[in-house]
Amino acid sequence: MRIDFTCFANTKFPLVITPQSGSDIPTMGPWLNKADDQKKWLKEKLLEHGAILFRGFHVQSATAMHAFCDAIDAQLMDYPRGTSPRTEVGQQVYTSTEVPHNLPLPIHTEMSYTSVYPRALAFCCVIPSQQGGETPLADMKKVLERLPAQIVKEFEDKGILYHQYCPSGHNNKRFKTWQDMFATEDRKVAEQKCAEQNVTIEWLKDGSAKLTNSGMAIRQHPKTGERIWFNQAHVFHPSMSAEFRYIGRPVMAWLVRQYEFLLENFSGLMPPYPYGVTFGDGSIIPREYILAIRKAIWAETVKFEWQQGDLLLVDNLRLGHGRLPFKGKRKILAALIKSL
Repeated sequence: MRIDFTCFANTKFPLVITPQSGSDIPTMGPWLNKADDQKKWLKEKLLEHGAILFRGFHVQSATAMHAFCDAIDAQLMDYPRGTSPRTEVGQQVYTSTEVPHNLPLPIHTEMSYTSVYPRALAFCCVIPSQQGGETPLADMKKVLERLPAQIVKEFEDKGILYHQYCPSGHNNKRFKTWQDMFATEDRKVAEQKCAEQNVTIEWLKDGSAKLTNSGMAIRQHPKTGERIWFNQAHVFHPSMSAEFRYIGRPVMAWLVRQYEFLLENFSGLMPPYPYGVTFGDGSIIPREYILAIRKAIWAETVKFEWQQGDLLLVDNLRLGHGRLPFKGKRKILAALIKSL
């Protein structure tokens, strides 16, 4: 099978690979399985561009995604202590996120708040939304370069402390329950899984769990050695109003900012916010630092419209990803790749 490859206008990523017109093979499996040179070339291109979009190969099921991951020798992993609500639809293949359609999912590096994170990610489009629903991508190496030196130094010197409140129950569409997060009803099993990830768990009177763990702000890319902004400080911080501004919804941004103001000034009267973040020594991260991080991320962001059958391969230690609000049905599947 012959292929073409290019990039969208004025962007380096994702690299777009399509079958040449007249190709008689509608799937990528035979091409990938043809020789190890194909896989080597693919991995080199992923390092160069950070993401590869396969378009026109009709990958639109958990089975097809699994076949692709097998073809490139990708070792998949589970979703331990994941914060986003999602459903497993095949062996280690999940819905990408079940966050309500009218909310943006901030651009982030997957599970960078934990010590167990995927090396890469694969997404495939089963049903593209009628409007919106893009998966924006941001170059986290360039995000680090954009950040003021003082912010970077303080994060590197102090580290990060993440706090998370997990309600009790099942199928909470807003926040992950501890039972769904750890796939158990047994507190001792949850405690064991936390211990394996160096997470402190505290049981609260209402049956919810408070999780606390430390994290790094910057990591070296395992292949290139480049320094990457690799954390979720901005995701855990109560400043979502900024995300609504960046996607052009000023009224919602204003409403969410009022809620944030109450959290900042009357926290004792408010129910606990499900996420929290401080510096590693427990000191407060200034709000202006977090806003500078969000600004840098959006300055390095590109987006594209999904087409049915698209498959997107992302280097999780190079690019962050998110999700924009959407209308209509949308189904994107995701797989977490432990090694590649």
